[in-house]
Amino acid sequence: MKPETVISTNNSAYHSPAETENLKSGETPTKRIVTTSWDDGDPFDLRVAEVLAARKLPGTFYIPLKGHHKSNLMSVREILELQSQGFEIGSHGVSHPNLSQCDKKQLLVEVEGSKKQL
Repeated sequence: MKPETVISTNNSAYHSPAETENLKSGETPTKRIVTTSWDDGDPFDLRVAEVLAARKLPGTFYIPLKGHHKSNLMSVREILELQSQGFEIGSHGVSHPNLSQCDKKQLLVEVEGSKKQL
């Protein structure tokens, strides 16, 4: 799915017409908070960041140190660019395993190791 298909580009992105047409004069819609997160560190995440930035929406990008299923990863320069745009960068393990299936030693390597290196 392309990122632009999941985020509305019109002024009703936060409140539907049905929500705003029933407001009494002077009332404002309830504030809504949207949190987005993206994982795998795929270079396509840069396009997601463009879409979010164009709409002034925050996002968190979780970056593994090795590509998921040998996929490509963003470069260090690209990760730093995301961070400079105000996006949060989180670690996503060294090799993107199912953490619930890791033993304690592997968890330590995956979680602490990726945070230190990232």
